[in-house]
Amino acid sequence: AEAISRRCRALTKPLDIIVGFYEKADGQPNNSAAYIELDGSSASVKHVHRKVFLPTYGVFDELRHVQPGRDLKAFDTRLGRFGMLICEDVWHSILPAILAVQGADFIAVPAASPARGFQEDSPANAQRYARMLRLLAEEHGVYALLSGHIGFEGGKGLVGSSMIYSPSGEKLADAGLLHEAIVMAEADFEACSVARKKSPLLRDLKANWSLIQELSEGE
Repeated sequence: AEAISRRCRALTKPLDIIVGFYEKADGQPNNSAAYIELDGSSASVKHVHRKVFLPTYGVFDELRHVQPGRDLKAFDTRLGRFGMLICEDVWHSILPAILAVQGADFIAVPAASPARGFQEDSPANAQRYARMLRLLAEEHGVYALLSGHIGFEGGKGLVGSSMIYSPSGEKLADAGLLHEAIVMAEADFEACSVARKKSPLLRDLKANWSLIQELSEGE
């Protein structure tokens, strides 16, 4: 936080950022993301999420290098209640559901996803991210935000494809593929409650959460 504060002293307005990084927790490395509030010359870390699902298939061998996170929490910011997931975390729909039950109105997903599946006009993984974000936004009445890394690392081409979906599942912004871009959208704080009234799936999920826990334990 101190290093970021020094770099951002020229800011004239408050700014909230999410930064991906590797950290050592409990003596082991983690793939992590921090939500940081910047205000003048000060930086405050509001929350750190450590990636839960570490892929070990295809071109991936992440579990060999970092340990999985063991915690998942929605958290309050001056912009609203947020949840964070990292890359493959969002491929497992139970994690967005948990964050939504915890009250998140925004789910942010930094990702570094290598292009794969070239049978159609765009890579299959980029199409999958678009489907996942739209569906989780629609189901839970949340804003879904993807920040996709772009470029080449370790021989892998990363697709980018940053995007934002509204609580009704409308695509608000799309950076497109394979080029750097900044995408912006305006958030309406009433949009979450309006979407949830029209489709009360989150209400029903919360009401039956204890039953879901029983079902998952096979009782």
